[in-house]
Amino acid sequence: RVETSAAPDKPGSADAATGASQPVLAADVSSVTAASAEARHLSRQRAAADKRAGSSSSGATWRPPSGESLRFYSEFESMNLHRVHRVGETEYNLSMAIDTHTRGHTQWYYFRVRGARAGVPYRFNLINMQKGRSLYENGLRPLLYSEKRAAVEGVGWHRAGDDVCYYANFFPRTLPNGKQRSYFTLSFTVSFPHGGDTCYLAHCYPYTVTDLRHDLDSLTATDEGKRLVRRQLLCRTLAGNACEWLAISNWSDAQLRRPLRLERMFERRGSGSPKRAVVLSARVHPGETNASYIMQGLLRALTAANDIAHELREEYVFVVVPMLNLDGVAHGNYRCSLAGRDLNRLWDSPRRSVAPTIAALKSLMAEVSGVTELSLFCDFHGHSRKENAFIYGCHCDGDPERAHLPRVFPHLLAAQCAPFSYDDCSFKMQESKRSSARMVGRQQLGIFNSFTLEASFAGTTIVGAPYHFTQTDFRRLGADFVAALHAYTFLPPIEQAGTIAAIAEHERLRAESGRAGDGDSSEDGSDEDPADGDLEAAELEAIWRGLAA
Repeated sequence: RVETSAAPDKPGSADAATGASQPVLAADVSSVTAASAEARHLSRQRAAADKRAGSSSSGATWRPPSGESLRFYSEFESMNLHRVHRVGETEYNLSMAIDTHTRGHTQWYYFRVRGARAGVPYRFNLINMQKGRSLYENGLRPLLYSEKRAAVEGVGWHRAGDDVCYYANFFPRTLPNGKQRSYFTLSFTVSFPHGGDTCYLAHCYPYTVTDLRHDLDSLTATDEGKRLVRRQLLCRTLAGNACEWLAISNWSDAQLRRPLRLERMFERRGSGSPKRAVVLSARVHPGETNASYIMQGLLRALTAANDIAHELREEYVFVVVPMLNLDGVAHGNYRCSLAGRDLNRLWDSPRRSVAPTIAALKSLMAEVSGVTELSLFCDFHGHSRKENAFIYGCHCDGDPERAHLPRVFPHLLAAQCAPFSYDDCSFKMQESKRSSARMVGRQQLGIFNSFTLEASFAGTTIVGAPYHFTQTDFRRLGADFVAALHAYTFLPPIEQAGTIAAIAEHERLRAESGRAGDGDSSEDGSDEDPADGDLEAAELEAIWRGLAA
């Protein structure tokens, strides 16, 4: 049964609840691939058992479970849990809530549990997953937060769960085109460390709208922070939430004394050419919480008191939107907005009545491009099918002399960041992605370096023994992004030529081995059409009219 309650002092996704930053990295360093064969074997066993149970005789005797049931809660920010059925003494079937005004997009889960006995293995079956493939098949484990363990041992969110399986079940679902597919089950056991505890389970480290506001307040709490970071209102969301953008640079005293004006925002101290612009954004997909930790690490690195940060702030004005889909984040959606749309498929012609944050950011970027050079745009995401961190970029059609230039920054990031895989990068511009931020940035706004940065929900397979990413790893990726941008910005011409030559040779070898960087087709982190869970256009129009009214 699902019970509701007032929002608790829930586990802080910025490690505030533990007072420590991931003190148990050793426990978190668990293989993401070594368990693959065992996970597939268990998945086949569980699927066969479910099939037998689903086709058993209706006359079979069923005995209700005895003893106290676990208590489940799902009434707090970013939560997602729709329904729970107790199907055994310590086994529960759970279903996730679909994204608002859609038929699906179930992947994100986040809920509270009470009433568990210490050391008893409980099995949870999340029975309405929709992705045909998942990193749970390759060793990804759920995340657990125990309030008692946090208080006693200082341990925050950590990997937990055994016998993790992911498989097609016997529950059918019908797609908008009439095709039939099955749902999928994510099944795992958890032994809670303490009795009488309050625990939380989640797909990835939670990061809420409230967490963002606390982070931005902290960023501008000091005099130095106020000198570097200027908070501006981008627009209001459909639910009335304030979507902020940040202007980060080394500002002159004259600039700080007057209101921020776009036409004067890029002036350098003294004279000379205007500063260039870099635009960064995150959380267009609400369930990709790892993107917020990358952004958190980037903002800390960009406002740090060191030479790299200072020199970048002298060269650029950074336009940053840390969270594009605030409504979806607050409601616990995985992919869509309050209007039931994937905002990263609306960049081509965004309507303010449907996607106000996308329309406002695209307009701001166009205005910036009219004032100065917009040198780089990057949108931060999480990936549900691939390991490591990597970039999707845009190739240069019909310009062989510049063909490898969009690969320079990803190449430098790979040199800077150990879990970043250049071989997983792709620069193909697929027709199905023409309305994404990356492709609109390149094709409509003329941004040469227009990227999507992806980080796996699982971890890395290219740094020694495979391991799960932690919050600290995501933050470090954000800091490495800043360091790579510094290397890219101040790369001497002779070194740039050498880098391009190395990239050309690398791409030649990739092509010979059949791994050319323009051939990737899994950019959604899904082997299904992301629109499978969407409502029909007429249904959405009625919803939008109601929201506008």
